[in-house]
Amino acid sequence: MKRKFILIIGLLMILMISNFACVSAVNKNLISEQKTQDLEKVLVSSVIDGDTIKLADGRNVRLIGLDTPELNPPDGPIEYYGLQAKAFTKRKLLGETIYLEYGKEKFDEYDRTLAYVYLDDGTMFNADLLEQGYAHLLTIAPNTRHLNTFKEKVITARRNNKGLWQERNAGTKLISWQDAEGYIGERVVVTGEVVDTYDSGEVIFLNFAHNYDETFSAVIFASDEHKFAVEAEDYFLNRQVRIRGEIKEHKGAPEIVIEDPTQIIKNSKIVKQ
Repeated sequence: MKRKFILIIGLLMILMISNFACVSAVNKNLISEQKTQDLEKVLVSSVIDGDTIKLADGRNVRLIGLDTPELNPPDGPIEYYGLQAKAFTKRKLLGETIYLEYGKEKFDEYDRTLAYVYLDDGTMFNADLLEQGYAHLLTIAPNTRHLNTFKEKVITARRNNKGLWQERNAGTKLISWQDAEGYIGERVVVTGEVVDTYDSGEVIFLNFAHNYDETFSAVIFASDEHKFAVEAEDYFLNRQVRIRGEIKEHKGAPEIVIEDPTQIIKNSKIVKQ
């Protein structure tokens, strides 16, 4: 009888642990109700854009760890998916009570409050924006507390072609990397396989041929690497990709500078025989 009782207790403990693990895996964006009680409780009075809100007390809050497309860029039209990002934030936050977790650095150069935003049910809204494809990663030290979680969310959004990561070639000519030399100065979508990569420390090169000095390459400057949730030189190697942007000539060879991670869309991985 005693042995049977111990066995039952053991099984119940296993079930409880398994259930807790499953709940934790599903609700990775959630925090406990107790933790929300420890955070500052505020009311959202308006939404400025996808990543910036105004509180009832007059403060502007800039969400940490991400960047949504600009609605009023200084040198061009509204950026792709900017309106959708604002609409999503407005639908989720406007008029709602939220909870703020501050970064190590509490204000930016515009005197906006920097914070991680949690909803009443414990969901971290920053992570939700990234996972739904309304924003890409923007890492600025020292506010890197949830960086690994954010990287996972971006990778998931890319894999599922969510939001910003959808292929969008409408109105833009699709060309092979081999034809890029004939489109200098034009905005196109270049398709092909990345066969070689190199990180110089200042620039990452994504090359489409081994004679890369003479053929098309895509380049990512070190100043833009913090926007990527992946190590670009490893992630895109041996993959079919589509790269959107203006082809420029550099030292006699065509190239596209990737300043925004959404410029490059990964297709399928190529398995080498």
